[in-house]
Amino acid sequence: MARVREAWPFELIAGGGIASLEDVLALKRLGVEGALLGKALYEGRIRLPELLEVV
Repeated sequence: MARVREAWPFELIAGGGIASLEDVLALKRLGVEGALLGKALYEGRIRLPELLEVV
């Protein structure tokens, strides 16, 4: 993902395989601007109140 971020000058949104708050934080550190979290939110692996505290 870091190489994609470096090569892609536009907004970058990640999707697929994001299963935890730690995954979201790792993407944030890489400079990713957005993430699709449908299944992780639906299954309760990521809780919205906790997510909103760190983004």
